[in-house]
Amino acid sequence: MSEPMSPKSLKVTVVVLSLFLIWEIIMSSKNQKIYEQQITTNCDSIQHVADSIHNKSYEDEIELNRYQIAFEIFLKRNPKAAEEYGDIISNETE
Repeated sequence: MSEPMSPKSLKVTVVVLSLFLIWEIIMSSKNQKIYEQQITTNCDSIQHVADSIHNKSYEDEIELNRYQIAFEIFLKRNPKAAEEYGDIISNETE
């Protein structure tokens, strides 16, 4: 049979295990902070992309509205040509 641990060796074991536990807690906390920083960076990147897409979409929407208004004016001034142009856009440019 094995002999029971001496009080001194028991204290050393408890101290070593305590230090190991403290080390693990510190490293876990550090990794958590790194992870949170990466998430924040990724969210900022995604927000930047979303803002860029929104800005581009807004510009395209303005341009589309200008073309629609121009077509309506063209339709009033020259209905036959405007209808022909509309047919070309609808049927021949797909």
